[in-house]
Amino acid sequence: MRRSILSALFGALLVASPVIASDAKMTSTWGGGELLRVDTEKNVIHVRQGAEELVYELASTAQVKQGRKTVPTAELASGLGQRLVIRYATDGTRRVAERITVQPTRGGRANAGAGGQGATPMADPQ
Repeated sequence: MRRSILSALFGALLVASPVIASDAKMTSTWGGGELLRVDTEKNVIHVRQGAEELVYELASTAQVKQGRKTVPTAELASGLGQRLVIRYATDGTRRVAERITVQPTRGGRANAGAGGQGATPMADPQ
């Protein structure tokens, strides 16, 4: 009797473990907005999307692209006010940026950030 109960319990755990593991899986999606701040100590960026300010953690393997050029993530700080497109993974509350694409400026100037002040384009990707 005891053996059959233990066998049934063990079998149920084997069947349930892939279901439990799949719930913890991160899913990728796209987002973006205007770059507000870069916090290099916490390795996060703050982005305005509509009326919201969203925080994205930077993955250790995160790529930052400007045109065809890959730029260092540290260079994001020089692009405040720039528009970004971000591919990120989420597991509920955390957003982990995997790839960031800096959008080209319009009319040779950066998108207006913080009332149009302090918006500086990143280095030219030539």
